[in-house]
Amino acid sequence: MQRGWHMILTHSVFVSICAGALCVQSYHLINLPVHWPLCLAVSCFTLAGYNVYWLISKFHFSSQSLLRVLLQQPAHGAFFFLGTATGVALIVSYPVTFPWLLITAVIGGMYALPLLFSISGARLPVPGVVKTVLLAVVWTIATVLVPLADSEDASALISLLLIRFFFIFMLNIIFDVGDAANDRQLNLRTLATDSSSRNLYGWMAVSIGIYTTAIVYSVWHFLPVLTGVVLWSMVLPVAVLFRKAFSKQSYHFYYLYTDGLMLCSAVATYLAGIV
Repeated sequence: MQRGWHMILTHSVFVSICAGALCVQSYHLINLPVHWPLCLAVSCFTLAGYNVYWLISKFHFSSQSLLRVLLQQPAHGAFFFLGTATGVALIVSYPVTFPWLLITAVIGGMYALPLLFSISGARLPVPGVVKTVLLAVVWTIATVLVPLADSEDASALISLLLIRFFFIFMLNIIFDVGDAANDRQLNLRTLATDSSSRNLYGWMAVSIGIYTTAIVYSVWHFLPVLTGVVLWSMVLPVAVLFRKAFSKQSYHFYYLYTDGLMLCSAVATYLAGIV
């Protein structure tokens, strides 16, 4: 059990780093100076959000009260409060981001609704793809619109939104495929629980197509060719991981390799920009 908690806590920290890295990447892609406090704030809010969702999940599988769950999982509660407090302290001097933060919080709450409803035995009558899309929207807003809230380059911003959304959406599909059997047992709907393998390949193909088109448009208008090539090269490991997700994989396959593509993408485009 302690090993499992260690993995969860380690993953929450790793994902938070990935979120901050994607914020930095957003600045680099449209050639703006990095606002490091904003990037760190997004990392902190990601840490808080991940741990509060884990606590809700723990409460879902427990017959104990929420207070008892919090007392038994002090590290997760501490990460939630610490992440929230630090994030607020860092971002309070950037009021232009507040509307996007509010939208992110609301959509994040919508993402958690199926789990909250299933606690009472109910099931939300919405397609599984909605949950998968909502998570991609949360990440897109948090790592693009929050750090670039004062950007006036609408064309570049729209391109970046498409690139980021479909990149995250593809990663979400990989997670959904891996969790499909477990989600069906828990009465949770996702894209993978509602779709055949053929349809999932179709979703992935469409996502790759739009992702590629957005990159080509960006290269044509403002993005260096090498950076565009590096961004597109992320499709290759995504495709490999997607195919492997249909067979049983280890913890590290999802929480290191799949999520790690976010950090890999950010680092690779940074290196491409200084070549």
